[in-house]
Order: sequence, then structure tokens, then C-alpha cells
Amino acid sequence: NDVVETRRSKKLFPGDTVTFGGATNLDVAAEVKKKGYVYKPKVKKVKPLPRVDAEGNLEFGGRYRSEEWRAERKLKKEERKKKNQGSK
Repeated sequence: NDVVETRRSKKLFPGDTVTFGGATNLDVAAEVKKKGYVYKPKVKKVKPLPRVDAEGNLEFGGRYRSEEWRAERKLKKEERKKKNQGSK
């Protein structure tokens, strides 16, 4: 990009050139290969599939919660809604 990067710990990509220790225009890929470093392949995390609840809504996450807990939360939510509607 022909932009001088002065920040520390900036990620370098193959094709980038750097100046270091008096040497100029070092190719990052070549210098890394000389040192024998192997980049770790980036592995994407597997996203969990959503569950479909009784109303047909997609529910993501919360896999560690029991069905009893879910039922209790739903009842509490309905009670809060009724209470909030009554106070208006």
C-alpha cells in the first residue's frame, strides 16, 4: 500500500516489505521462510445450529440451560409483562 506503518505488533502479510536492522525492503514471506516459522492455519469455529421453540422462534446459544429453567423464565417473563401492563 506504500503506507509507512509505525505501530508495534502490526500483522504482516506475504508481499509486505519491511526495513529492519539497516536492511531495507525485506520481503516478509521470504524472511519468515528463512527462519523456518510455519503459520498456523486459521480454523473457523463451528457455529451451533439454532433450536426451534414451541412458538417456532429460532433460539441460539444457552445450550447449558435445562428445559425446567427455560419454562420458569418464560413464566416469569409473562408475569412481568402482565404486571407492567397493569401499572400503565
